[in-house]
Amino acid sequence: SAAKLRMYIGPEAGVTYNATYFPNWDESHLYWASYITLGVKGNLVMNLKNRTEWVSSLSLPVVSAFSRPPRYRDYKIDDLDAGGVIRQLNSHYRAGLWNRLFNMRFSTAYRFPAGRRRLESVYYTFEYLYAQNHNDGAYFQIVQQLGIKIYL
Repeated sequence: SAAKLRMYIGPEAGVTYNATYFPNWDESHLYWASYITLGVKGNLVMNLKNRTEWVSSLSLPVVSAFSRPPRYRDYKIDDLDAGGVIRQLNSHYRAGLWNRLFNMRFSTAYRFPAGRRRLESVYYTFEYLYAQNHNDGAYFQIVQQLGIKIYL
């Protein structure tokens, strides 16, 4: 029997916060890269034999807002209580299209049964992030993941 193929395309919204703090280094600054995206996501699902399936997805942002601290913050001491950190992570936002933030995420997984009711999968994810805020240098991040998911 031929594999059954399904395709889904629709909108996707996301909010991501990345924060790093280095105490007693570089005047103990908080560094962050926060972004809000609105874009499109496509899923491709292929049903195989014996309750197994192959699932792949691709996400692309269309519009975004991105926040990073200014490049030079000499003699600046960050407010590190909970309210200060939240304010900083949500400051300096700049809106834009792919010229400001490009966050492509591709994921593929092979799902298989692990008993009568449970599923598990072996997956691979590749994420590429490019962000440019103000006149500061660009921020790049590449994340690759390989793992096993256990669905409870």
